[in-house]
Amino acid sequence: MKQQEATLIIAIYGATIATVAAVWNIAQLFRLRRRLRIEAAIGPVLGVWDKKQMLISVTNLGVRPITVHYICAYKNWRGSRKGAKVGGMMTRPEGWPVSLKHEGDRVGTTVERFEELCSGQYGYMCVVDSVNKKWRIPRKIRLQLIERAADTRPFPAPDRIIEEREDGTRITHIKKKDNQEGDVG
Repeated sequence: MKQQEATLIIAIYGATIATVAAVWNIAQLFRLRRRLRIEAAIGPVLGVWDKKQMLISVTNLGVRPITVHYICAYKNWRGSRKGAKVGGMMTRPEGWPVSLKHEGDRVGTTVERFEELCSGQYGYMCVVDSVNKKWRIPRKIRLQLIERAADTRPFPAPDRIIEEREDGTRITHIKKKDNQEGDVG
């Protein structure tokens, strides 16, 4: 084997190792970044079927800890060439800021005064963390929130009533169509 062939083999080996290391480092960079999943819905206040509230769930999908501070909405995110946010509001749910320290940690909260937030006048809704990163609530969910908030129909009452007795047992009653109740057990 000549010296040029040996040099070529060593060069190919070195380039392969460097490429694998670069791909590994890029994969680690994406794996270790902060990631949140935000889910939101409009639902009834527990026990009061004619009153609505906004339910928000924030889940940490990354391995880094994240502290969420508040929910905000802006009228026009791209309204200025300088990136200034034009008009808006923020609300801090009770118990926030909340720290999500581990992957899979989740916090759920309710926002009872959500009418202005879901009025349709805001084009951008997000959750803001401790480094002031804005985690956008997806457009599809935002439009569903606006539609459900504008709906004036009350939520359907549950078809089951759970009764707890003093001895700790539970009895479930199912409402029948003719407003009679039947025992399930």
